[in-house]
Amino acid sequence: MQLGSGGEYSLAVHHTEEEMLEWGLSPEMIADQKWRATANRGDWNDQCPWYLGDFFDHLPDSDDDDDAAEENEGD
Repeated sequence: MQLGSGGEYSLAVHHTEEEMLEWGLSPEMIADQKWRATANRGDWNDQCPWYLGDFFDHLPDSDDDDDAAEENEGD
């Protein structure tokens, strides 16, 4: 990871798309890394898609855990 010209850290500063594919990054993750290589620090809030669930979809939502706990309290 290297600091890009806009102040964001990115793998795309010194690594190719092919390398990132070999490491297992999805096309969406690579696009994000490429954007971060040149993005200005403040742009992240306006431009970053909020798709963390796409990267961490195997993790249960904390809201689901809360709902299950509430249902079990009545037992």
